[in-house]
Amino acid sequence: SSARAASASSRRGGGRDIIAENRCAAAVAQPRSRAASAERAVDKPLSRDGSNVPLYLRRVKGAIAAEQQLIAQKLGIGVDDDGAPPGCMLVPESERVDTLDRLKKRREELEALHRRLPLKIETIGQKQRCEDLVKELQTVEDG
Repeated sequence: SSARAASASSRRGGGRDIIAENRCAAAVAQPRSRAASAERAVDKPLSRDGSNVPLYLRRVKGAIAAEQQLIAQKLGIGVDDDGAPPGCMLVPESERVDTLDRLKKRREELEALHRRLPLKIETIGQKQRCEDLVKELQTVEDG
């Protein structure tokens, strides 16, 4: 029968007889067992661990945790090297003194403007200027 198939394929233009090759390979192939299919199930992307959680979810959660840790490390979150509270940082002494000097000068300017206001504030513009000066003075005091 394979001779007939080979001669038929040679009559159609020569070349390989794929059908005959597949027929022979199927006859030689071993029947599938449950153990072999169980081994392949371990490699499936939806296989589960002991607590019935898909393995791909474990990989995704691990990748997310690693990325969050890298971001926290780059941003310096959770690092208490300088002793400053979270969200704050220690400023060099020269910068601190410079900032305090600028705040003192600004406070003196605002107090001088406040002293120039009239004693009796009657107009809306005067009231608004006085309120603005008081708010800005409070901002400078809070520092």
